[in-house]
Amino acid sequence: MTLLSSETPADAAAKGDPALHALLDPVLGKNSFRLASHTGDDGARSVLILVDTPEARFHLDTETSDRIETILSAATGFDPSRDSLQIQPFAFAPGTTGGLAQADMLELGAMVLLTGLLGFLAFAPAAAQPLPAQSGTTEPFPLPKAPAAPTHLRAVPDEAPVPASQADAQRLASENPKQTAQIIRSWMNDGGSS
Repeated sequence: MTLLSSETPADAAAKGDPALHALLDPVLGKNSFRLASHTGDDGARSVLILVDTPEARFHLDTETSDRIETILSAATGFDPSRDSLQIQPFAFAPGTTGGLAQADMLELGAMVLLTGLLGFLAFAPAAAQPLPAQSGTTEPFPLPKAPAAPTHLRAVPDEAPVPASQADAQRLASENPKQTAQIIRSWMNDGGSS
């Protein structure tokens, strides 16, 4: 396994240097080319530039080729007498240009807005919609009615002691369990029948 590459700094610059791509963008078009470079055993470098265009429409004049060679010479040390340069047409697959065009951005934005709107409508709380009015009420949300008050109450007998604390209640229950049971039954029966 080789950990070090045989690639020269000029090869690395030709492959992935954004500055070199920025220099070639005005000549070949932004995001419309790919660049590959290889240095042989003899030190001669081969540079391949693939341009995103069908072969039928590809035309490279000598002025453009000379301009590309000048940029490569200045940026990477390309020597036209020793190194070779090939510029070829190659139709790239759609979506591989490396960036989003303005039309793509508009389409993506419209899809995000549409998705957001549908999500809002799907998950909006139902309480936001007005409820139909019920007959005879003017309140939007009628309150439940309170239970009716008991018609008769029976007072606790005067002889029943009222414990001041839990200890008093426990003492009363242990001293007189029958009277305590009677008091609890009368509380549970809501005073019983009169």
